[in-house]
Amino acid sequence: MAFGADLTRFWAMTDKRLAKTIQLGFAEMSEEMQTKALGVSAGGTLTPGNMPYVTMDLVKSYTIMMAGSRYVGEFAHEIAMPNYKLGDKITAFWNQPYAGYAEAGDENFPGWHFVEGNVPKWNGIIQASARRTRNRYKR
Repeated sequence: MAFGADLTRFWAMTDKRLAKTIQLGFAEMSEEMQTKALGVSAGGTLTPGNMPYVTMDLVKSYTIMMAGSRYVGEFAHEIAMPNYKLGDKITAFWNQPYAGYAEAGDENFPGWHFVEGNVPKWNGIIQASARRTRNRYKR
């Protein structure tokens, strides 16, 4: 006596859920990193974890490179992530010469830490994304 199982549907379902989890999680992380606060030079208060803006140049320079494509703009993640496929490498950065300074600061300026300040949220974001995906895409 023998038995077998065709796991093709299970693997496809699992891959779809994993891809959706990453898509949703990365998009949410992008939004967290781009939570805006008025820049100090425009009269705002330095708010660590938020992205400073005065002219919106930094916000609009958000760039995502994925699967040979380049997506640019404040909402680049909304355009890029639906195209994500498992295994695609995602590179994200802000393409302004002062982006690193705004992020990390120097000996005279503490920096905004809009990336570094939000990185600790990643595990929670991806776990929440996995729960939403599991509940939404059961079949």
